[in-house]
This record gives sequence, structure tokens and C-alpha cells, in this order.
Amino acid sequence: MKRFVVIVEGNNVIVNKKMCGFYTTRFVEANSEGEAVNEAFDLIRKEIDSKPDIMNDRFGYPDLSLYEVNEVEDFGDNFPPGGGFTYYLHEEGEGN
Repeated sequence: MKRFVVIVEGNNVIVNKKMCGFYTTRFVEANSEGEAVNEAFDLIRKEIDSKPDIMNDRFGYPDLSLYEVNEVEDFGDNFPPGGGFTYYLHEEGEGN
């Protein structure tokens, strides 16, 4: 299996009643880049579903998009698959 670092951006995320976006990184092993991206998206969706501070249930699911994917020799000091989100606030009228 190959190792990939997958960076994803999320938009239209409601965190504690504020419209946000986020970046997150996942470290996955897969046979191909496409499989790695799919695995990363699945991991992120599961984490979103488990976070009580993300309040998108009645407002639609956050939009996820691939920011970057890279094949690497090893994951270094990182602990696969990784977790968490780095949030940023959308400016008023932004978020699409």
C-alpha cells in the first residue's frame, strides 16, 4: 500500500451558531490517490457526525473539497489517520 497526505477544506460549517470553514489533514494508506481521497473524506464525515459543536443537521451537510493530496514515503511523526479541524470564520455574505 502507498501512503498519502490528504488536505481537505470544508465550507458552510455551522460551529456554535457561527458560519465557518475548516482545513484538515488525514494520513491514509491506499492503493491509489483516488482511494486515499475517498478514505480521507469518509474519515472526515465520521468525525463531523461525532462532533456536538458542529450544528449542520438541519442546515445541510458541510461542503468538502480536496485541497491537496501527496504521496509520501512515510508519515513522519504524525499519528495516522489524524483528526481535528482548523476552523476559520466566514465573512458576512461569504461561505458558498
